[in-house]
Amino acid sequence: MEMTGLNDWFNDLRDKAYGTDIYGYVRYVDEMVANVLQTIIKGGYDELYFKALLLKVANLLIAKYQYEQRHDLLISFPYFLVIDPANGCPLHCPGCLHNRTFKEKIGPDWQAGFLSEKIFGTFIKNFGAYASHLQLFNWGEPLLNKLTPLFISQAKSYLLHTSLSSNLSVKFDAEALVMSGLDHMILSIDGSNRDSYEQYRRGGDYDLVIENVRRVVEAKKKCNLSTPWLTWQFLLFEHNKHEVEAVKKMACELGVNEVNFARPYDVIWDSDLQIARDVKEETFIVPEPEADRRLLKRKYQVHFWNS
Repeated sequence: MEMTGLNDWFNDLRDKAYGTDIYGYVRYVDEMVANVLQTIIKGGYDELYFKALLLKVANLLIAKYQYEQRHDLLISFPYFLVIDPANGCPLHCPGCLHNRTFKEKIGPDWQAGFLSEKIFGTFIKNFGAYASHLQLFNWGEPLLNKLTPLFISQAKSYLLHTSLSSNLSVKFDAEALVMSGLDHMILSIDGSNRDSYEQYRRGGDYDLVIENVRRVVEAKKKCNLSTPWLTWQFLLFEHNKHEVEAVKKMACELGVNEVNFARPYDVIWDSDLQIARDVKEETFIVPEPEADRRLLKRKYQVHFWNS
């Protein structure tokens, strides 16, 4: 079988397993994984690394098959994990559950708290080996938790692609975050100046936010690492839609990797902010300086196999 992609593997396996039950399909997956692993071993590659990788591939194939077949009893594990390091946020953006209006009108009032190392350790041990991606954010600000870099480094030992989203209006150790192995970081900044920014990111410190962007970019260069990939997320409202070109220029000066100009959900029930009209969503890729092309990509060791 020519290994041209996961979908090709899936289609080939599905054809072979046509008419069998899920256990028959799993046997075909096991056979495929064993054959691929033998090829890898003969090639002199890192056997432990590819065993871990193929376990994730097998889980993805089984999960996709069970989804297509609409099974209600699953033997696959979750392949996409979401966990919130901090159940709180210093900002009060319109429409967010940490906004006072939301708490008064809709509730409930979420109690602030931090994810502990013990709980995260149990979570990652149960699911990390089978999953492909870990999203370290939901409604909270992940950088409020000082253990977030530790969580990321532990996730990377399970070969998980990691991402987090931050408003950056908080003090944190930029170098520790970069060295943790974080793959992708979303920077939620909806203005090219303080006045514009504060209309939606209420309670945010614009100067601190921009300084934190610079600190993360500098930490990447200091550590000679190409990650995390930095996506500036800019929500388009009527009050800031004219700033698109200015933001693109700022992005180039700051050294982020891209800007995602996105349309937010409607928050008119909570504020007078209007979603931008007649402005298209787009992703602007920042031209990569020659020096940044030499930054290193990290190779991660597998630590979970015998744990």
